[in-house]
Amino acid sequence: MGTERTDFFQQLKAAVEQREGVPRGSEIVFRCPNPEHDDEHPSASYNTVAHIFHCHACGKGGGSIQLAKLLNVELPPGIPGRKGDLVLTGLWEYRGPDGTLLGYAARYDGKKKIVLPFFEQDAAGRWQNKAPAAPTPLFGLDKLAAQPDAPVLIIEGEKCASLIQNLGGVAITSQGGSGAAAKADWTPLAGRRVVIWSDNDGPGAKYGKTVAKKLASLSPPASVSFIDVAKLALPPKGDCADWLAAHKGATLNDVLALPRVGVPGDPDVEDSEFAAVFKKIRSMPTAWIDPSIEPPPRRFLLTRDGQGYISRGIVAIIAAAGGVGKTFVAVQAGVAISCGRPLFGVLDVVEHGRVALLLAEEDEDEVHRRVRAAAFGVGLAFAEAEHRELLIRNLFPVDLLGHPNIALAAEQGAITTFAEELLPRLAREGEWATIIFDSVVRFGGPDVEKDNAAACAFLQTCEQFTKLPGNPTVILVSHVAKAAWGAGSAASSPRGSSALRDNARWAASLTVDDKDPTAVELTVTKSNYTAPGQAAPIPLVRDAGGCFAHDAGRCSSTKNGKRRGTNLPALILACLGREGPCTVNRLRMALGRSNTDIKPALARLLQDGQIGVNRDGPYPRYQLVDPEPGAEP
Repeated sequence: MGTERTDFFQQLKAAVEQREGVPRGSEIVFRCPNPEHDDEHPSASYNTVAHIFHCHACGKGGGSIQLAKLLNVELPPGIPGRKGDLVLTGLWEYRGPDGTLLGYAARYDGKKKIVLPFFEQDAAGRWQNKAPAAPTPLFGLDKLAAQPDAPVLIIEGEKCASLIQNLGGVAITSQGGSGAAAKADWTPLAGRRVVIWSDNDGPGAKYGKTVAKKLASLSPPASVSFIDVAKLALPPKGDCADWLAAHKGATLNDVLALPRVGVPGDPDVEDSEFAAVFKKIRSMPTAWIDPSIEPPPRRFLLTRDGQGYISRGIVAIIAAAGGVGKTFVAVQAGVAISCGRPLFGVLDVVEHGRVALLLAEEDEDEVHRRVRAAAFGVGLAFAEAEHRELLIRNLFPVDLLGHPNIALAAEQGAITTFAEELLPRLAREGEWATIIFDSVVRFGGPDVEKDNAAACAFLQTCEQFTKLPGNPTVILVSHVAKAAWGAGSAASSPRGSSALRDNARWAASLTVDDKDPTAVELTVTKSNYTAPGQAAPIPLVRDAGGCFAHDAGRCSSTKNGKRRGTNLPALILACLGREGPCTVNRLRMALGRSNTDIKPALARLLQDGQIGVNRDGPYPRYQLVDPEPGAEP
């Protein structure tokens, strides 16, 4: 393929103009090419948009192919002038950056419109109706290379792109129509300033969005803005050609001055969502060096002994092997934060508020069971109207088990439709304290735990949720490899990609005692914004219902395979709250403890006034509620 210029319609237009052609709008008035008509005064007209001609004197007329034959202008070999009842009305060259001819896009009109690719030649040099191999070349690469500093307009379709090129601008489109944008090679636009002009319809908007995502993934990414099609008074499905037809004499500067919206990374467009960011950046140095301006205090979601434990507005990860209880910890955290109750009895909620609990590994019934058990575990009583109202107002548990399209990030960092719909829905509800996603592999996609790029894209999408009203903390529940369980630090990290832990601002692991599966330890493995002393492990004990409580007396070591100092009173309170009045025997079976352990703990709780006992019946029953008639305080 050579670099010779063979633009058929440009040659045809030039041949028309040589016959004393005078432009009049979209037409050229010229001397009729009919050899039987000696046209001394131009009486024929050629429409450069519809590609038809007509002589008003002799009546001769036809399409561009008939006119080309009369003017000795030839089509490129192999490209037909007709396809059945359809007539060739447009032919556009695809050229590489150095001008090398790559192929053609041919448009045929009639009862319908088709655009056919011609990107291969046979041995005789005739063009074949075949599409280019993916990734497909862009239309206008030669114009792009010729003006390396010029803004680039991306427009759907070769016809519209050619109109901008005729104005002296750099205009690009992808081969194959609006549905093939993802197949194109957009790398030549890395680092360029790009303006996308979408058609005024749904497919056009989708095309623009797809292209913008591709450009954002380049290295360096292109600076992208969109022409605000809603302000152009275009008809439905209207495009660049319609606007130019309605604005005769419009220049390239007129096009570049059209209103824009949604500008990720273009500081020159002040009505974009990022304009305020750039203004803030310009003002930041003054704040840094002014001693009278104090930085805002750090907000915390949870504190421990009055000190920050986990910050507000960050992405955090809780990791554990299967069956250890990470989902239950997440549910307990959601319940505690929504109601302002201490988590495990040692972590205080700074500001209670709304919690979105998005669970993709449990069905609706299991979510119900876990929320109810967690509520009892943090000391809520459903008999209290205030407690019920707090849960109703602030806790939003959602069962997403089996939902096929809940990934938050797609390939190359693009945000998914699910995330795009979820973010504004949450924003409309008001301020949030916490968003919990269980689990990482369900919401991050199949590659998030084995591919660093996928993990980074997922974490970046999660960070968008921290910008919701209220500056919520996003808590991700992650698996760790079972083979690493009990293998020291290897067991403390999320499974697979190191980017998960590296990019999160806080991470913790749940590790279980090999000899006592009810003994669990919550250990902070990473914390960017808290003092090192707050990372001391929290020993927890899990009751038969799955609820966790602080095991204050437990040492880090065991003796004879038995746990020391288990906080049995806390377990008893959680069990009574979950199951109601219980006998000693029922508590023994539920908690797996002997009567020798349970009875002294019950005595302490009775002495402290935390429980009562009803002695009606053959066996005493211990309960959390106010004593019934006959019960002893």
